[in-house]
Amino acid sequence: MKLVIADPKSGLSGQKELTQEEALLFIGKLIGEEVDASQLGLTNYRLKITGGTDVNGFPLKKGIEGSIKKRVLIESKDGVRRRKTVRGAQISADTMQVNTVIVKYGDVPIDSIIKKKEQKEDSKQ
Repeated sequence: MKLVIADPKSGLSGQKELTQEEALLFIGKLIGEEVDASQLGLTNYRLKITGGTDVNGFPLKKGIEGSIKKRVLIESKDGVRRRKTVRGAQISADTMQVNTVIVKYGDVPIDSIIKKKEQKEDSKQ
């Protein structure tokens, strides 16, 4: 399971690959819940779960109970309603990625813990 941690102060995000033991911290949690990240090596950090995806790439959707797949009607920004397959808001063993945001900062800088995605420079000249 991958954990994506967004830092609202810097506007950047990074990934951390979770072991099975670390992933158990998130199993059964719902979107919107806060998690103490001390077991992940982030002392005094609190993370809020904001979303995620399952092993097939379907997004987790707040408001759907459990971790079942369901086809729901979703309205887009242009007003068109489409039927989409989503998964419930509960994190399960089928969840591949969990998206989080830092709510409370700890003592250790977040840069030393997570791998930030490096920005590629354009080679066009």
